[in-house]
Amino acid sequence: MNLSIFGRTIRSYGTHSSIAGWSKLAIAALVVGMASCNTKPSSSTDTTYPSDLVSDNTKGPVTQIETDSYLLDSTGKPAAAIDEKYLVKYDSSGFVTSVTTSNGKDSVKNIATYTHNAKGMMLGQVITDGNNKKKSSLTVEYDSTGKPTIAISYDSTGKMDMYFTDIGMSKYGKITSGKAYHPDSTIKFSFVNDYDSIHYTGGSSKDSVGKETYSATVQLDSLGNAEKMEETSVSLDSATKKDVTKKTTTTYTYGAVDSHGNWTEQTEHITGDDKTKLPHFNKRILTYKQ
Repeated sequence: MNLSIFGRTIRSYGTHSSIAGWSKLAIAALVVGMASCNTKPSSSTDTTYPSDLVSDNTKGPVTQIETDSYLLDSTGKPAAAIDEKYLVKYDSSGFVTSVTTSNGKDSVKNIATYTHNAKGMMLGQVITDGNNKKKSSLTVEYDSTGKPTIAISYDSTGKMDMYFTDIGMSKYGKITSGKAYHPDSTIKFSFVNDYDSIHYTGGSSKDSVGKETYSATVQLDSLGNAEKMEETSVSLDSATKKDVTKKTTTTYTYGAVDSHGNWTEQTEHITGDDKTKLPHFNKRILTYKQ
């Protein structure tokens, strides 16, 4: 998944005009796990949380979304060859069950699968590579009210590499905050997510000493699709040993829509300091339950 920390790159796993994810790099395994894959409450509460399809601003009984993502050339035209492909599958309630990422030649790069209990609460995530070799996994525990109490991340060998506590959750089932710790219980980072209600509108993260290392704000259009994202990241330059701040602005325009009103074409326009962020043209095919 092409995710940035809590800013949650819109291209992410190819489903969104809104956004998905908790994280990037080492914590990419957590992204759909709790912030995108919403949780339903236990039997002790009658609250109903929006499904992933609703949160992703997707209309109709969608069963899967296929996305072909093309790099844009210097003139803003899509390349002839596909850069990456994404296949997201949903259960009958509209929650994500799997995300498959492939390269342009249909070689699978990774598959993320999700399990839920009878109440719809996400219990775990497993990420495997194209050879079905486990890369990472995540488990989530809840209290009697359905609130997540701890999320534990494991590496490819099954060894815990990080865990989350102090997990905040909104009345809509969105993860609003949390703290990540190393296995020795020293803090790794903390984060905050913002929402208009169910759509992600920004967030930030701080390192172990409380210094902000990432922030993002997302502007939505009148339809609830992401229109503009502004990101700021701070990283240490290995040569100068000084912090380097990079600001990036990504705007999104939409082309064709299908008969349900869901976008099928999205173009990214990127300006700013981070030259590793490359604009894409995303083309989607949505499959609906018959």
